[in-house]
Amino acid sequence: MVDLKAYLYEKVKPIINGWDEEGIYAISFFVNSNLAYTYQQYNNVSEFAISYNTEEDCGDVSEYDDITAYDEERWEYANWRQNTTFIIDPNENNNEGMEILFQWYRENRIENIGYEDGSRNAYDENMQYIGKGPIGYYELLSVVSDVARQLQTEGFISEKFGNIPIIMHALGYCWYLEEATAHANPNGEADEFFAAMKRINEEANSRLEAMKMNAESPVGESGGFFESLIKLDETARAFRSEALRRKLK
Repeated sequence: MVDLKAYLYEKVKPIINGWDEEGIYAISFFVNSNLAYTYQQYNNVSEFAISYNTEEDCGDVSEYDDITAYDEERWEYANWRQNTTFIIDPNENNNEGMEILFQWYRENRIENIGYEDGSRNAYDENMQYIGKGPIGYYELLSVVSDVARQLQTEGFISEKFGNIPIIMHALGYCWYLEEATAHANPNGEADEFFAAMKRINEEANSRLEAMKMNAESPVGESGGFFESLIKLDETARAFRSEALRRKLK
């Protein structure tokens, strides 16, 4: 029987142990799926990679000089250096991690890998996403989160880097990534991250309300412009922080 948690733990720990840059303030466990990712007869399969960001990186990614603990530039994964090390890689031929993952799927009778319910059943009455991604994704994410939690609870992360978070990332951020991040950091390691994301979400809501007020004002033909801005802002917020609108209140 495949012990997926033990396999992933033994893979990521020595890699993290080899990170020796100064100023590492957060670690990313990136679990993502994509329709273009294929393995055997399956598509929309998942990948898993790890990376980190440093204080120096944070200063470099912004045009501003005064990055604070709550700035989006500090926490938005798209702004990180993307120095990823893949553990499970569907884009690599004969990737050991993919082989182990699919053997684990088979042993646990997880079938129809990659299928995703895109119907209204995946959304609540407020049209907030409540699905778990394609089949196989949430199952992998849960194990990855367990690995991160073990690294935190045994003191490995704090002894090497201090009290820093392991953040569960994908290209977007929805409820199950927030749940997994909270699980991975049981001693408050991610408190600053959650506080920052809550503040970012509140600021986005304030901007949206101001834009709506402008759109409702008698602005003549420019009303269409404001409506377009609202749609753009709503799309961006949905991509970045769907979970935060649902839970971080």
